Amino acid sequence: TTLTVGIALAALTPAALAAVEKGTARVRSAQGAAEVALDGVSWSALHVGAELLDGATLKTGDDGLVELDLGVNGNALRVLPNSVVTFSALTFENTTVEAVVNTQIDLTAGRVVGSVHKLSAASKYEVHTPAVTAGIRGTRYDISANGQVVVGEGSVVVVAEREDGSMITRVVNAAELFSPVSGQVMPATEQELSQVGAPSS
Repeated sequence: TTLTVGIALAALTPAALAAVEKGTARVRSAQGAAEVALDGVSWSALHVGAELLDGATLKTGDDGLVELDLGVNGNALRVLPNSVVTFSALTFENTTVEAVVNTQIDLTAGRVVGSVHKLSAASKYEVHTPAVTAGIRGTRYDISANGQVVVGEGSVVVVAEREDGSMITRVVNAAELFSPVSGQVMPATEQELSQVGAPSS
């Protein structure tokens, strides 16, 4: 029996032995009105240097603008005015081969602009809005709560629900946008693309 257990343990891959660690979203800068609820309930002023874990919700006012550093969980995220963002998952595993991250962002109001370094095949980085779910692998993106997705670099896979309840999947490549109204991918305008500049690094 001891031998059997030993063989079973030896068969585990390094990835399987890797522990899941908590990632953080560190506040690099905050302008105007910005609040955070670490437990999703009790609100307090957001301060530069604060490190948010999964479960935290932040919201910005009319003049609010927040820059976050997600580190291994996806680089940079900018939260624009009148936005509400919740980190429903912010974890990673350091295997002997690569980092496997799980970043789940719920955008219930407003807009975010993100810059994501290239992720491993096993990683997951998703932005959920009431209208769409956007899967991001390594790109610069601009996503609004209404479901519009603009891609400045790389590509984003968008899953959206039609009015009849059926689901559609679209791949949005660089210089393109997904329209939640038509459900189609189309070229983005220069003005729309100008908004997808990578957040300051």
